[in-house]
Amino acid sequence: MHYIGNLPESQVGCLVIADYILYALNKMGTFRYIHFAGLKEPSDCILSVLASTAARLKFVSEVRSAECKDYHGFLIKRVI
Repeated sequence: MHYIGNLPESQVGCLVIADYILYALNKMGTFRYIHFAGLKEPSDCILSVLASTAARLKFVSEVRSAECKDYHGFLIKRVI
């Protein structure tokens, strides 16, 4: 993960950085995030990992997804 920090976050975006970190974790075989996120298995989709984590931590009340390829397919209801 030595590439993190080479570009300003404002130019890359938080989602891209998080996606790269997930890629690097999976590539290194570091799957501790699965338990933290409340997943059943490793995932290549940063949005599903983030949505599952938000639901597990009760930041949202419901998460539904069609497919990860369709980023707009995620419906997240906030907890009020």
